[in-house]
Amino acid sequence: MSARPLRYTGELARAYGVLAHERNIVAGNPERWESEARDLSWYVPRRGRVLDIGCGAGRDAVLLPSVGFRYTGVDISCEMLAEARKLAPDASFTRGDVYTLPFAGGMFDGFWAAASLLHIPRYYIGRVLSEVHRVLRPSGVGFIAMKEGVGERMVPGPLPGTDRFFSFWQQGEFVATLRAQGFYVLDSCRRKLSPEDSTTWLTFFAQRIQ
Repeated sequence: MSARPLRYTGELARAYGVLAHERNIVAGNPERWESEARDLSWYVPRRGRVLDIGCGAGRDAVLLPSVGFRYTGVDISCEMLAEARKLAPDASFTRGDVYTLPFAGGMFDGFWAAASLLHIPRYYIGRVLSEVHRVLRPSGVGFIAMKEGVGERMVPGPLPGTDRFFSFWQQGEFVATLRAQGFYVLDSCRRKLSPEDSTTWLTFFAQRIQ
């Protein structure tokens, strides 16, 4: 298995490059995952270093420091990172992808993956979770949000050139996947972000146990 699937990373970077300019208008509400950010503060010490994996246009670069974390964001899209730096000019951002995170082992007390790992093909999810495990300190805790469903496929985007690859999971199978990669699942649930939301989200708080 190669270190990263170049086809998927390239397509994803191009799609989010097109979407970057309006991303914080469409999906930039910092309250979107506010309750989960506060829950993470129960597991990660105040002033702990948290890595926002797939930080996009910086929405959670506002949220996570507001609950007391030292923040670092990483994303594959240069355009998204440019928007993130406008929104949170004092935050730390790095360009990189989840297949080979550009950080030293054990560097972070926690991680945040709100609707980012859902772009990883199921074949590669173990590789990606092993990278997350590597950069997390022992006993560190992170938050993951995935979409409930079956299979994986390209999903049409709102503009030409913005189709994106999504993988869908069932709650129990993703719990088993986390366990296989050295994580203990502290909590998991199914929920919708609003009554009109068509997506059922699967959320997980996972602790590194090895």
